[in-house]
Amino acid sequence: MHEHAALGDYRRVRVLLAGLTDAESYEYWQAGCLRALQILKNHLPEVEALADQLFKERRVRWHP
Repeated sequence: MHEHAALGDYRRVRVLLAGLTDAESYEYWQAGCLRALQILKNHLPEVEALADQLFKERRVRWHP
């Protein structure tokens, strides 16, 4: 995956939200963030294991 892979998804979301008011758009954005957080919490052990593996392989750096 390249660094701009998510741009296509961003464009699709913008098209879906195009006819909404700012308040409606914010409501959907908020719901999306909450859903993403829920998914991460549900998979916390796997997320932590992957983060640990990437850190050990020096594929990511820790920034306090």
